[in-house]
Amino acid sequence: MPRTPTSGTLTKNSLIEPAGTLPALRKMAEDCDDQSKIAVFREIARALSILCHGEGETDFSAIEPALPLLSRLLSSEDAETVGEVCDALSKVSAGNNDGIQTIVESGVVPQLVELLRSTSTKILSPTIRTIANITEGNNNASQIQLIMRYDILPCLLELLDHGDEDIRRDVCSVISNLTRAGDHIQAVIDAGIFPKLIELIKSTEADIQREAVGAVYNTILYGNSSQVTYLIEVGVIPALCSLLQVNNIDLVQVALGALEKMLQVDVYQTFDQLEAIVKAICNCDGMKTLPGLQKHEDNKISSCVTNIMESAFGTHLISDDAGRAFPAMQYYRKILGIGK
Repeated sequence: MPRTPTSGTLTKNSLIEPAGTLPALRKMAEDCDDQSKIAVFREIARALSILCHGEGETDFSAIEPALPLLSRLLSSEDAETVGEVCDALSKVSAGNNDGIQTIVESGVVPQLVELLRSTSTKILSPTIRTIANITEGNNNASQIQLIMRYDILPCLLELLDHGDEDIRRDVCSVISNLTRAGDHIQAVIDAGIFPKLIELIKSTEADIQREAVGAVYNTILYGNSSQVTYLIEVGVIPALCSLLQVNNIDLVQVALGALEKMLQVDVYQTFDQLEAIVKAICNCDGMKTLPGLQKHEDNKISSCVTNIMESAFGTHLISDDAGRAFPAMQYYRKILGIGK
């Protein structure tokens, strides 16, 4: 058997040179016997990780020949090997549409979804990052369709309770990407994911909140009226209003954008639905926070708040279910007891 190169002797350049180590690594994988397989596969996985993670930019054509070997090593029974392979795949797929497509075409997506059941953080973390990258690619509609074939949603729901903050964040990122395709919003609802996302929006971890609220925003933007009604029923409005008080402009903007969209006429279909939205905003003290944000130094925030106030409590006419028209301000102040 050829001598196994140690990770200390390998460099990114030596691996990608035409006469470099990659052909030798492929031959080692083919020639090793069962007794030495784990040790050899670990070393090969480390070498490929160097190839994908080394400093500097690398032409994808130099990395592509390594992907079939990565795919093979992903089936290893050795957790350390699998972790190295998943780490390499996460790097190959990061912002690289060619890499994403090649990974998809290599047929490893079912294995990646199955690895979400792993108890090893070293495997879970790069695996969920890879899936997040795949669902965020330019061809994300077909790639999301592929991911959804393999019953990923129960895995994602369970991982929302994982103890690792980065894993929870990346899971929320995957869910946010899935909801960008309107066809899958109902599946996410049916999987019972949104109540947990709403809990996470109320957490104090800004990165997780950002990704979780992204899934909510996408559902409001791309979902239908009944799906938005579901979000209201499971408590999305108090969660969004809780973000209005955080010291994070990005989160405040996304929360306001979601509330503004919910109050637009193309989202709600009945007067009762509009009334439910406004009541929910008032019941969670949203109306105590919104006026102050109208004076916010960020123009996007102040403008968005003005639009919300006009939609919910403005002077435009709205009609109740009996067909009677009222100025919105007058009507809601009366039924909700706001002011005089």
